[in-house]
Amino acid sequence: MASRQPLIPALRPVENTDVTTWELPEGAIGRLGQGLPLDVEFSPDGAYLTVATKIGFWIYDTATMSPRALWGTERGMFNVATFSHDMRWIATGDQDSIVKVWDTQNGQCVTKIDWGSTRQGRNSVLHVHFSPDGQYLAASGFGHSTVYTWHTGNETPLASFTVEDPKFDDYRKRGVDYDRNFPIAFSPDGNLLAFVSAPDTVTISDINTSKDVAQLTGHTAPVHTLLFSPCGQYLAGANVGATIQIWNIQNEALVMMPTTYEGNRVRLVYMPDGGLRVADVHRNKVMIWDASKGERLDVFETHGSSDRPARFSSDGRQFAVCSKRGDVQVWKEEAPATVASLSGFKSTAYAVAFLQSGRTLVSSHWGRSNKIFWDVASRETRQVLPPPQGTIRPWALTFSPCGRYLVSGAWWCPGLDKAPIRIWEVATGEHIHTFWAHSTDVQDVAFSPDGSLLASGSFDGTVLLWDMRPFIAS
Repeated sequence: MASRQPLIPALRPVENTDVTTWELPEGAIGRLGQGLPLDVEFSPDGAYLTVATKIGFWIYDTATMSPRALWGTERGMFNVATFSHDMRWIATGDQDSIVKVWDTQNGQCVTKIDWGSTRQGRNSVLHVHFSPDGQYLAASGFGHSTVYTWHTGNETPLASFTVEDPKFDDYRKRGVDYDRNFPIAFSPDGNLLAFVSAPDTVTISDINTSKDVAQLTGHTAPVHTLLFSPCGQYLAGANVGATIQIWNIQNEALVMMPTTYEGNRVRLVYMPDGGLRVADVHRNKVMIWDASKGERLDVFETHGSSDRPARFSSDGRQFAVCSKRGDVQVWKEEAPATVASLSGFKSTAYAVAFLQSGRTLVSSHWGRSNKIFWDVASRETRQVLPPPQGTIRPWALTFSPCGRYLVSGAWWCPGLDKAPIRIWEVATGEHIHTFWAHSTDVQDVAFSPDGSLLASGSFDGTVLLWDMRPFIAS
């Protein structure tokens, strides 16, 4: 394929920075937060970063770390958004089993493919990849992978590959959360596709003949990453549990002994010189390694990321990782290396409540940024209350009639006898008392008009009344 200058996407003007007003549903006046990030992908030239979220997918300028577009908001629910090699197209996979292709020159969806279902039912599309020449588009998820010649307008699969007897239990590792498995990878010439064909097996198939050319077995845990070397002779795979294996495709033999890193996940990229770079992802840090030389290049702290989406740029000089509190951090190999945080994203919101004045809104979220106070007029964060130890999912919120106190009802955590109801002083952010009574998640809380009583409802089928007078000032 002839080398061409990558296309520049049609994006919003640089000065249009108020993302709270972008692509709003009819009748809405503002959006607080930019959605829950589910995946990150760099453009081939590293100039842009896509962030797939529940509300749509964002395109960021990596030079300025600023958002430049939000597409696909009609339904959202995107698991992944990835550029073609010439940057003319973006392919997305969503939780409705739909693959879409978007024209980067106008932001319009030009192709929609129903990825279909398996015996497990409708499956989310977890990975999408263009072949290097842009002719093919491959998608995968739990149980199968499919290749399309998407630009022909024919939605009939060119090739389909089924994973042998997949079970969710095969794709879990003790102490590690469920990961997006069933990865796929095109060879540099676009003729071969590597895919997971069984929990411990990777198959490489010729797309043109549908014949298997290699079966790579012996993986000790499910594979979550596949990557061809630039020469196309080798395939690198990373297992759940941070073990890397590199295979010679021609003779189906390992070219080095499996290497296990210290974290729970690793991410891989082949550098332009053919060397392998590794990001060893821990719970609260990422270590960047030159795997070819066994040298650690850098380390940076994260906000809880071991099981979160993460990705290198194609040249290995940038690395993006999502955190449990909902933001995205981007490492850049500079002199010295830098880490930028895209903080507009939020984790799942479970409840919202207005102060009586209507000028302040509080939202409760999963993760470390537990309760966020928003200025309604400016749509900016005013205050953040972190969760007490042991609680990360507050289901319900209410303010006292006087506005001085906030009460949150939380889910029941394993290891706790009861689910907590907590009282906070708004001005100081101080946690002043906890009730323990419900045997499972607290779904709703409400004050009486005079603030002397609090009612709490739970999944355990009970409603309890609490005398608030001993704990709050009148």
